[in-house]
Amino acid sequence: MANLDPIALLSLIIALSAYVGGVRLAVLGRIAAIPPPSNRHGLKSFLKWLVPADATLATSALLLLLKVFWGDLFGGSAPSWFDPTIIWTFFVGVIVLVCHHIVSWYKSFFA
Repeated sequence: MANLDPIALLSLIIALSAYVGGVRLAVLGRIAAIPPPSNRHGLKSFLKWLVPADATLATSALLLLLKVFWGDLFGGSAPSWFDPTIIWTFFVGVIVLVCHHIVSWYKSFFA
């Protein structure tokens, strides 16, 4: 992570998490609509598939936040395993979001 600005990366992760949260709120609004939608089960399934992306992004954000402020909070430097964990959890979260988009594009064109 030597070439990355940690605050810029943290901002990106938070923006992606906010995006996922916004999608979740929109889908929850549809589920709660009166009359309820006919595809309610499909919408709930969609929400469950958002959890892995959201969880990995939240994990990477928390670890990056701890890494940035480790010296102020605890003194010294953050554990060395933080860097690869931050990168891989962020990477997995983005890949899951890309897969969501590909499935949505497929449904848009062929469903």
